[in-house]
Amino acid sequence: MQTPQEIESLAWERLDEAHILYENKKFDGAFYLAGYAVELILKVRICNLFNIPNLFEESSQSINIITGISELRRSVKIHNLQLLLVYSGLKKEFDIKVRNDPNFEDINSYLIQKWSEQSRYHVVGTVPPTIIHQVLELLGNRERGILRWLLDK
Repeated sequence: MQTPQEIESLAWERLDEAHILYENKKFDGAFYLAGYAVELILKVRICNLFNIPNLFEESSQSINIITGISELRRSVKIHNLQLLLVYSGLKKEFDIKVRNDPNFEDINSYLIQKWSEQSRYHVVGTVPPTIIHQVLELLGNRERGILRWLLDK
């Protein structure tokens, strides 16, 4: 992935795949991919925040000359959604939304607080179908939902 647009496109693809898994009763896989879509969208925000169009492309010579770029990459090449919210500059606004909007409260408690890259190793049946259904509904699509909010904020 070289650009925020490519990362965003991949995020929407992973969300589409999460829906396919959900429809086929593969709820744990759907949960993992939904969280991964959020991770990718937050990384788009981070690229845009730092105005580095290919932050995660380590072979880019034009970016590698930036002082401190390797430390920045190490800091944001993580899978912790809560920390990525901080690095994206959205943590404070997100927390306000969590306190004032039941949809954000739900996505925070169902996904942001519980998801990690280790979710892919959970025992089958860990994620109840009702939870992943709600997560997918709340994340939304390219036009509306919490993923759209994360991008547009």
